[in-house]
Amino acid sequence: GIGSLPRLKLGPQIERKVFLEAHTYTSREAKADGIVDIVADPSGMMLETIKLAETWKTKAKVGAYGMLHDEMHVETMRKM
Repeated sequence: GIGSLPRLKLGPQIERKVFLEAHTYTSREAKADGIVDIVADPSGMMLETIKLAETWKTKAKVGAYGMLHDEMHVETMRKM
């Protein structure tokens, strides 16, 4: 179910915080717990988005992101 992705990706402590405690995260807390990769102020969001796109654009050409994504989430996919 929906709980398998956080459990596999983030671990039991974060899963508990999210699902059992219904923790409301600040952006910085979410980054510290590994829920998000980047935190930016609203004025800097577009720049961060462009930098992220530049980082990943070459991988998109060969389908590497899809392959990595599938490998990262193989356990979750098996349970679905």
